[in-house]
Amino acid sequence: MSKVFKKGFFVLALLSLFGCSTTRAPDQNSMSGNWHGKISLPEQALYISVELQQNVGSWTGSIDIPQQRLAGFPLTEISVDGADVRFSIPGIPGDPGFEGRLVDGRISGEYRQSGESREFYLGREPLDIPGMLTAEQAASVIDGHLAAFNAHDLDAFIEFFHPDIEVYNFPNQLDKSGLESLRESFVETFKTQPNEKVVTRIIDRNHVIDQVEVTFQFNGHAMSDRSTVIYTLEDGLIRRMTFL
Repeated sequence: MSKVFKKGFFVLALLSLFGCSTTRAPDQNSMSGNWHGKISLPEQALYISVELQQNVGSWTGSIDIPQQRLAGFPLTEISVDGADVRFSIPGIPGDPGFEGRLVDGRISGEYRQSGESREFYLGREPLDIPGMLTAEQAASVIDGHLAAFNAHDLDAFIEFFHPDIEVYNFPNQLDKSGLESLRESFVETFKTQPNEKVVTRIIDRNHVIDQVEVTFQFNGHAMSDRSTVIYTLEDGLIRRMTFL
């Protein structure tokens, strides 16, 4: 992949937007509705979701690229001519654009950027991205971790962490690294009989941000504190915790 081609995707990754396209059940013979697929790159597949809608003779659309935390980004230069469709992603170096054809309920064709082209396809089936958790899956991991924490069950608690777990104080001050370091720390923490509840939560794919309230015992007195924890998940386990 050329340096220019990589730069274009790097810029895409910086356009971190939240949100998602509205799910509809479109006519399989129409271009309108939600499409899901991928761009075939040399190093990895780049998964995408595209929404196309016809409004009074003109077309509008948006694109999601979950791996780059891009969601609901508007498309331009949308053209539909029978089974042929074209659209572009504006404001990105290399003028990325798609040109495809609808055959048997599937759009396939070429993705072009900075003079290079790659194959892409779009179908109606929702994405199943390797390593990318749904919001429900991410919440389940953190809720299980909190249940073990509140039960003061150290062995069950440790099972929710990746072997290469790292714990940071915001933004990048490393505090603990590895399971043994974590275990030693929480042996002492559990002696204070802590109980933690989530006040607010944001889930962005493999990232969970919890504002929590913790009650604990200190010198025979009940105390409480609030903090914010950013969890990063990898392989279904907590790979990184950052405390604010």
